[in-house]
Amino acid sequence: MPIQRSEQIVILKRSHLFRGMDEIKIAEALDYMEVVELQSGASVFEQGDDAETFYFILQGRCKISRYPENSRQAITLGTLEEGDYFGQEVLAEEWSRQVTVTTASDVVLLRLTVPSFTALLNVQP
Repeated sequence: MPIQRSEQIVILKRSHLFRGMDEIKIAEALDYMEVVELQSGASVFEQGDDAETFYFILQGRCKISRYPENSRQAITLGTLEEGDYFGQEVLAEEWSRQVTVTTASDVVLLRLTVPSFTALLNVQP
């Protein structure tokens, strides 16, 4: 079931990244984001991938894991839930993904691409 825009605003407002912003500015920020729905067990991104997107979890849980050098066995680092965000590698130029993120349940994410992130910062520093 899709999450209504008003619910998206409430979830983002709880994040420290949006603390102090009014609902109108958060709604404007949402215009730069895309809603993505994934089923449990789906890959969001893999360790080593190019960092091209930043994510907010609107609903569900994601698992973070890392493959140590020269190992095929992933180490689970933790889980993220509604209101959490990940993918901040996009803030550093030419970084690759340092972890693998998979869905631990059905999830609804907000995806923000690097070009959209840059455009958003130009409008809302």
